[in-house]
Amino acid sequence: MNTSDTTFQRRPGPTLDQMTSICFRVTRACNLRCSYCQAPPNAKQLGVSELFDALAYLARHGTRRIKFTGGEPFLYRGILLLVERCRALEMEPTIVTNGTVLPPGALECLRKNGARVKVSLHGPREVHNQLQGQVVYDSVMATIKTLIEARIETSIHTLLYRGSELDLETWVSFLASIGVHKVSFMTYVPRGRGRSFKDVWSFSEAELNKLSQDIDELAIRYRGAIIVRCLDFARKPYIVFETDGSINWQVADEGQDERLFQVAFGSKWQPSLHTDNLVNISRVSEATHILPSEVSHAADNRLL
Repeated sequence: MNTSDTTFQRRPGPTLDQMTSICFRVTRACNLRCSYCQAPPNAKQLGVSELFDALAYLARHGTRRIKFTGGEPFLYRGILLLVERCRALEMEPTIVTNGTVLPPGALECLRKNGARVKVSLHGPREVHNQLQGQVVYDSVMATIKTLIEARIETSIHTLLYRGSELDLETWVSFLASIGVHKVSFMTYVPRGRGRSFKDVWSFSEAELNKLSQDIDELAIRYRGAIIVRCLDFARKPYIVFETDGSINWQVADEGQDERLFQVAFGSKWQPSLHTDNLVNISRVSEATHILPSEVSHAADNRLL
């Protein structure tokens, strides 16, 4: 693993002070079943009060930016309460979403608390639908349009993998034209379900270097129109709060992840399944962009 970037180098006895930005996984439940998913469903779920405690813990230890992720964080019934609590603790909230769910009250809450939203969109209609294995592109684009029209800072996450035929400049130009604030190109990592593509999708060191250079050039070319960056998770570890209350140093190979510590929620606390904190997807489909055909996939998670 290349650890030349000192920001991400492992240090003896790592602490939260090394990074002020945390990926905060509120749930692994999801209405989609992406074949490359890095965090597939499990049987662990914390309640809102426990996650409140975790946010307070992180704030005390110097965290300034929280990226709520999943699964699909908008399926977690208390997600808007968490956004409010995050801001009350003087941390900046961001929600990373697949763009198919936008619950009632979300726009008002996001605006009020200055929250950002990052939507997964992996290319034009045919490309995105093929990667998702479902026809969701139009639903995602509707969510992006709604967010931008509501003046909520909206960014895009786009997956890059070996063999991808996505024209990066055409994609950046399109996203800039619809008012997207930032596009982050994420390199494929063999985690979760995505491990099955390791031999086909993994970049070589030389390919990663070339990709990073190309994206840097696009960032310069489109400066002032849209922020362009490369998230090289194939080589750079990051800190994640997991659904069991643990804080982990995650790398491309999940077998080499390092558990930093466990957030304590009381002497008798144990990770627990709180199904009441998950939105009923069959009801959500009536009022949001979620597609009825996706409801059956969510039931497979055993969390709903």
